[in-house]
Amino acid sequence: MRRAVWRPLESGPGRRLDDDDGVDARAVETDETALHVAASKGDAPMVDALLKAGADYDTPDAIGVAPMHWAAFCGALSVCEMLLQHAEQLALPAQDFRERPNQKEGSTALHIAARHGHSECTRLLLHARADANRPNANGNTCLHEAAARALIEVLVEEDSLLPSAAGSRGEMNLE
Repeated sequence: MRRAVWRPLESGPGRRLDDDDGVDARAVETDETALHVAASKGDAPMVDALLKAGADYDTPDAIGVAPMHWAAFCGALSVCEMLLQHAEQLALPAQDFRERPNQKEGSTALHIAARHGHSECTRLLLHARADANRPNANGNTCLHEAAARALIEVLVEEDSLLPSAAGSRGEMNLE
């Protein structure tokens, strides 16, 4: 049976997960923690257990993707809720957590949820005051992402379409 090679959060030689590196042991090639994997699978009970064990809920992997990005990507509403609640319990400034872009494309969890058509995750992030007008590295706001997935009604319902989403003549630029 083949076992994955992991390394601890601190730099050092490769180790296996069972070398007692704790909940923040990282996969060598992807730099993912167990929390990244659980969030990407929408495994709420595992996410809960990892958070209670002290997992770092906002650390990026090798491509700059945090567990919240993975939860938004797969539409795991309960995982997104847990991560937001955990951040609130630690009194983390909400801006830091909600607005962290991934390094690959500069997209926030809101961009990702909207892009993949996850209306409930999109709504949750809007209620948590994620910035609907923040552009990613391609210049797209979540409106652009939602337009591709017919989620504009969610943004309208949540009153998140602000003037900066409109062009100079007031028309919506959905490119």
